[in-house]
Amino acid sequence: MNLVPRAGIAFLWLIGVLRDRPGEREDRPFAAHLLGSGVLFPAMIVLSAAMAGGLIMAYAVDPDLLLGSPTFTFARVLLDEITNLYAINMEGVFMFVTSSLARRTRFLARWIAFPGHALALVLGFSGRYVEWIVLAFPRWVRLVSLDILFDNLRSAFGRPTTVPGSECEYATGRGDGGCRRASSHDGGARRRARAIRKHRGGFR
Repeated sequence: MNLVPRAGIAFLWLIGVLRDRPGEREDRPFAAHLLGSGVLFPAMIVLSAAMAGGLIMAYAVDPDLLLGSPTFTFARVLLDEITNLYAINMEGVFMFVTSSLARRTRFLARWIAFPGHALALVLGFSGRYVEWIVLAFPRWVRLVSLDILFDNLRSAFGRPTTVPGSECEYATGRGDGGCRRASSHDGGARRRARAIRKHRGGFR
C-alpha cells in the first residue's frame, strides 16, 4: 500500500512527458482530456488504496466487529465501484486520448495508437465484466514508456528523432514522421534548423 502514492507520482510524471512531446502541435481539447483523466485516475487509485488500508487496520484491531458491521459492507462496495468502474473508465479515456494524439501528431509510434484505441473501447464498455482487462492498461503504459525511452536514446546518440518540432523536422519540413527517414548527421541541415528556430522565437 505504501508504494501506491509513489506509483501515482510516477504516473503524473508520465503525463508531463506526454504533454511536452507534441510541442506546439498539442491539440488543446485532447490535451485537456488527457490531463483530466490522467489526474483523476491516480487520485482514484490512491483513494482506493487508502480505503483498503483502513479496512486492513480495522480488521487487525477487531476482526469480528468489522466483518459484521454495515461499515465494512459499505466500504467494500465503494472500493469495488471506484476501482472496477470509475478508475477503469478513466484508464479508457486516457488511452483513447493519448492514442488519438499519437495519430495526429505522431509523437509516439503509430503502432501503439491502434491497440490503444481498441483497448480503450473495451475498458469503457466492459471493464466491469472482463477481469483480465485491468492488466491491459499497465502493459500499454509500459509500451509507451519504452517507446519514449528508445526515442530519447536515439536522439542522445545523434540519430533521427520522432518528436514533433525537433531540429530534424524544421530542417526537412517533414513533420509527419519524416524525421525517422531524415539524416540528423547533416551539419548544414542542423544549422538551417537552428536558424529557423531562432527566427521563429523558439531558439534557446
